[in-house]
Amino acid sequence: EHITPLLMGLKHFKDHLLDFEMLMKRYGFPIPRLYRPPNGIMARSQLRFTQSLGYSVVMGDVYPRDAQGADASVLCSRVLNDIRPGSIIILHAGIPGNQRRIYPYNTPEALDLMLPQLLDTGYKFVDIENI
Repeated sequence: EHITPLLMGLKHFKDHLLDFEMLMKRYGFPIPRLYRPPNGIMARSQLRFTQSLGYSVVMGDVYPRDAQGADASVLCSRVLNDIRPGSIIILHAGIPGNQRRIYPYNTPEALDLMLPQLLDTGYKFVDIENI
C-alpha cells in the first residue's frame, strides 16, 4: 500500500507496519531499518512509533516528480538543477497512484540520462545505511 500515513489512524499505521515486519520474517527477509513515509508526511505519533521499533525515518530532498509522468529529459533536468552534496533523490520503482497507466513510466530512461552526468560531475552514490 502506498498510503500517506497521515491519512491513517495510529492503530491502522501500527498494524500496517507490524504486518510488514511479520511478512518479512515469515519469508526470511531482513527487516529494513530505514523508513520513508509515502508522500513524505506522517504524524508525530507515527514517527515516535516507527522510531520505537528501531527505524530511522529518512526523507529525500530532490523529487523530480517521476510519478506524474514527466518526460525522461525533464526528470533528468529537475534532478540536475536541484541536487546538492548529500542530497537524497526520490524516485519510484513503480508509479503509485498510476495503476491505470495514465502516465508513461519514464524513470528508467531518466536514470540512463542522469547517472552518467551526475558521475561526471563528481557525485558518488552511497548506501544510506553505511553513512
